[in-house]
Amino acid sequence: MFMQEMFDRAIIGFDLSRKPDVQLIASITQTKAFYLAELFVQSDKRRHGLGRKLINQLIKQVISEGYLSVALRTSASPWLIEMYSKLGFRIVGEQQVTTIKKIAGQELKLPDDRVIMINDLYST
Repeated sequence: MFMQEMFDRAIIGFDLSRKPDVQLIASITQTKAFYLAELFVQSDKRRHGLGRKLINQLIKQVISEGYLSVALRTSASPWLIEMYSKLGFRIVGEQQVTTIKKIAGQELKLPDDRVIMINDLYST
């Protein structure tokens, strides 16, 4: 019930065609790819499988809507890459973006290494 309420209230992704930069880096040519835009688990709720459950539910939903793959862009953090890899995602590209962070009341532009990952939902 809790997860369904979260899905009902939040847009966490959309058709990959709305993210041409990711589509280009990932070399995704198929027309039915879903882009997972945002997924955050509250820090005190992490390491309990909630992120895995959310992604598995998302995958079921996008399959029912006819999508062939799910793509995402995430920080190049080893633990995030490992988590997504265990869920069937693989790295297909890298990207460096600039992130604006507020540190000690001052906004700083910092480089942020990202990876593009894809889960081919029907691969064998």
